[in-house]
Amino acid sequence: MRTSSGRTAIWAFVLLLMSSYASAQSQIPIVVGGEHSLAPAVVRAYPKDIGVVGIDAHLDFRDRYLDDKWSHACSARRIADHVGVEHVVYMGVRSYSKEEREDLERLGLTYVSVFEIYERGIGAATARALKEIHRDKIYLTIDIDGVDPAYAPAVGNPEPFGLAPLQVKSVIGKLAPHLVGMDLNEVSPTWDFGQTSLLAARLIREAIMVIGRNGV
Repeated sequence: MRTSSGRTAIWAFVLLLMSSYASAQSQIPIVVGGEHSLAPAVVRAYPKDIGVVGIDAHLDFRDRYLDDKWSHACSARRIADHVGVEHVVYMGVRSYSKEEREDLERLGLTYVSVFEIYERGIGAATARALKEIHRDKIYLTIDIDGVDPAYAPAVGNPEPFGLAPLQVKSVIGKLAPHLVGMDLNEVSPTWDFGQTSLLAARLIREAIMVIGRNGV
C-alpha cells in the first residue's frame, strides 16, 4: 500500500463509494488493510469537514520516515494535512519519537495516551477526543497494534500496555452515531495463530452492527 498506484486505487475506490454516500447518506466504507499508510488515502476521498479519530500504539506523526512521507509512520501527519491538525485525535498512544513530540507541541496535535485511558476510563477518554476534534462527522482508523499484544500479537510493531478489546469495542460504539467511514489495518497473518485476525474480524463485525443499529 506504500506505492503511489496503490494509494491512488484506494482513493478512487472510496471516492466512488462517497459519490453514493453523498446522495443517499447510507454508504459507510469500511476499509481493511494492509499497513496504516492506507488511512490517509481513504481520508483524502472525504471532504475536509470531517474529524479523524485513530486508535494506535504509535503517534504516526512523523513528516517523513526512511525518506518516505507516505510511510505508515506518517499516517496521522498526512491525515492532518487534509483535515487540519486540530481535527485529528489518536487514542491509546504509548510510543513516539523525540521529533514527533516536538512537532505535536509546535503544531498543536491532541492525543489521548493509553495511560490516561486507564486512569480516567474509556468513556471519559472518548468523550475528550470528541470534544477536542470539533467535528460531528468522524472517520475512525484502527491500527490493531493499539490493542495490547497479549490479545493481538501479530502486528509489525507490538507495544505492551495496550488497550483491551472491549475498550476498542466501546470506542466504536460511542463513535457509531458520528461515523462516516472506518478502516482497520496492520494485521500480519504470517505471524498470527488466528487470534489477531479473529479480533480484527470481530471488531469490524461490531462496527457493522452498531452502525446499523444507529441507522447511519
